[in-house]
Amino acid sequence: MKRSILSYLETSFEKDLLEAALKNLEDDKNKLRLNNFAYAARELTRHYLKRLAPDAKVLHAPWFKPNNPDKPKEITREQRIKYAIQGYLRDDIRESVLKIDLNEVSKNLRKSINDLSKYTHVEPETFNVDATTVTVVSNNIMKDTLCFFETISKAQTSVEDAVDACVDEEMVSQFYYETHDEIDILATHDEVLGYVVTRLIRLAKDDEIITKKADGFVKVRLQYGSDGDMRRDDGYETVIELPFTSTFVANYKNCEGDIHIESAEVNVDNDSFFE
Repeated sequence: MKRSILSYLETSFEKDLLEAALKNLEDDKNKLRLNNFAYAARELTRHYLKRLAPDAKVLHAPWFKPNNPDKPKEITREQRIKYAIQGYLRDDIRESVLKIDLNEVSKNLRKSINDLSKYTHVEPETFNVDATTVTVVSNNIMKDTLCFFETISKAQTSVEDAVDACVDEEMVSQFYYETHDEIDILATHDEVLGYVVTRLIRLAKDDEIITKKADGFVKVRLQYGSDGDMRRDDGYETVIELPFTSTFVANYKNCEGDIHIESAEVNVDNDSFFE
């Protein structure tokens, strides 16, 4: 679990804090070892959440509403968890696209943090805890923490999957409803019969946009002559495949709270036709 959790941490401070938290558990002569672990682990969760959901970004999320009107900039832990998982996305997008039950995730993380908080307060019942309890409690806390990190990772993967679906929809629009000069100049009439994507890669990603590049082949019917010429056998038609390269910029941080294509560029290479 330690290795798995470390894979989600980015800053040296976060990694050092995890190491220090676990180091407490090794000191079986220290009667405060579970208390010290709980305190450090709770702080790690707090710093991790703060990095993923900074105040300024949470406050500007379209869904954000202060729980206390007298404190409009006060952010609850649940709101920070929500931003870490879905960012600007609407609740219906999170449910239908990301397929994440926010209430379940928040409940589990709250339970973990409450367990941590229980042991950060040194009382007779939380002081000098026996070895079995130390093992059970620390393992449960680590499992809950890892589950939360994995949920956030799943959400990010789901966002990228949703972007890929948007790219596919945009390519349908581009090939079937838009005119491409590279194809249009090749014959009297043309018709796109289909396309195949041979490679789809991510060129860039930040907390607002994802840029994707798609390569493949478009299958085109070329007709020489009018439809009347074709009926009189005076025309000619053929089917060819032409390579294409496309770039799509998808936005997933916007006032609409959705995922949509911001810009699209499709370039068909017709050089092989003239060879």
